[in-house]
Amino acid sequence: SEAESIKKYFPDKPVAIIPNGIDVDDYASKELSGPYEHEDSNNYALYLARITQQKGLEILIKAWSKSSIKDNLTLVVAGPDYAGFERDMIKYANTLGCSDSIKFIGVLHGEHKKSILSNAKMFILPSHSEGFSMSLLEASASSLPILYTTKCNFPELSLHGGAIEVDDTVEGILVGLNELSNIDSKQMNIMGAANFNFVASKFTWNNISLQYLELCEWLIGKCDKPRFVE
Repeated sequence: SEAESIKKYFPDKPVAIIPNGIDVDDYASKELSGPYEHEDSNNYALYLARITQQKGLEILIKAWSKSSIKDNLTLVVAGPDYAGFERDMIKYANTLGCSDSIKFIGVLHGEHKKSILSNAKMFILPSHSEGFSMSLLEASASSLPILYTTKCNFPELSLHGGAIEVDDTVEGILVGLNELSNIDSKQMNIMGAANFNFVASKFTWNNISLQYLELCEWLIGKCDKPRFVE
């Protein structure tokens, strides 16, 4: 989507599409730490992103209130608040009567962020718009099954069997939540492994750096145009 936007302004110029990278070894299994470590259970679904309207948290909370998944899991919401939207979402959860199954834990960094990912049961990103999501890479590197929207622009995760891709609507998220609630733990582990294997094979910094090297060699005339240049 970002490449298409650039093409509108520079239709005759080539655009190189190189994704973000990740060090998958940094996301190995870790003990739970930080603001959620004293809970009775690590039985939770995780939303880890900026708390803004763009990220779709409002439709997730509405869908969560309608799904039976809340009877077995807590929805943990982590990330930086923008313009008081977190306060609005806390009030919204109270209004819908599902606040007991949703916990807002603020911003996480470093090992605390990695541990909250490592111990989650699933990852949810209900975005209305994404360029290329680092949070999806991090969740995949943490071997989590994922529920996300078509607006995340990462269809490969669902194509490889590690994620459920839905519309960015309350109805779409609700369908995805109900589907996940009916998947047994063995299949959830298989989905998480599929995400890890896919990201480890395509998005490590070693792989990404080779693409930058190829791009530079093409720019100085040492090789043919790379496949990722449009």
